[in-house]
Amino acid sequence: MWKFSRRLILLTVLLVAVLVSSINPAFAKGPRIMMIYGPPLAKPVLVSNWSDNATIMVAAHESSSLIHTRLTGRPSLRVAMFWGLHWMRYMQHHKPLAAVHPTQADQFARFYPAYGTAPALFVFDSIPGPYTSLVCRVGATGLAVFARYGIPVRLPVRR
Repeated sequence: MWKFSRRLILLTVLLVAVLVSSINPAFAKGPRIMMIYGPPLAKPVLVSNWSDNATIMVAAHESSSLIHTRLTGRPSLRVAMFWGLHWMRYMQHHKPLAAVHPTQADQFARFYPAYGTAPALFVFDSIPGPYTSLVCRVGATGLAVFARYGIPVRLPVRR
């Protein structure tokens, strides 16, 4: 039942993305801006390349059966996602990325870099539907984008 419900949610999200893309293809690509922040990063990393953001989102598609309690104590980075027309216009008008603050984001997640034998994960704080979070493995293409921006994709296990 749980796997069926998760698949139904993912299918619903994909259907909404397709419908939105038929209205405005830009919205379906991914968030216009993605901010990754928190230790071990010295300062926030802003990804404003739509293609890179779409690659990250598509790479974070494989649902994981990991339970949240297994994530307790595991290092993670915060992710703020800025979706929609407002942020599209913000970028079109060449407004400064440095002025963007996480509290302005439309969606939040945590990125858990690979840790020991555990895979890299994306945990969404909220998604449309009855669940409050969604845990996804991050594929190699998404990890490659993160690494290109200097975001750690694997962290050493603390003993």
